[in-house]
Amino acid sequence: MARTRIAQPADIATAVRMYYEKIVLTNSDIKVLFGTDSDTRVQRLKEAAKQEMAAKGVMPFDAHTVYTEDAYAAWGLSITDLERRLDKLNRLREKLGETPADQPPPPPERIASPEPTDAALQPAS
Repeated sequence: MARTRIAQPADIATAVRMYYEKIVLTNSDIKVLFGTDSDTRVQRLKEAAKQEMAAKGVMPFDAHTVYTEDAYAAWGLSITDLERRLDKLNRLREKLGETPADQPPPPPERIASPEPTDAALQPAS
């Protein structure tokens, strides 16, 4: 298999959580994992994962997903190493009095849609 440059995960805690939460990864999961909006990058990452799956003789669940375990292997992500790093990071943050990395961040604030005005509800004349 050809070597490819792979970006590191955007967040170690997210990488560990996804490994255990997701049996298969979708395009949106890969975008979150690597902190990218690039469809081209996602397709390259998925292609590497599909090659790993094919080498093992694993059939994909569907055309739009890749198996998490095989994808992490293709991308050079070791769950053991990620867990070790997350544990060390959490101990460091605890010493510094910060929030542990494995706690989810607060949800983003939702922006309410503006209510339609009376003028917008009137039929065009």
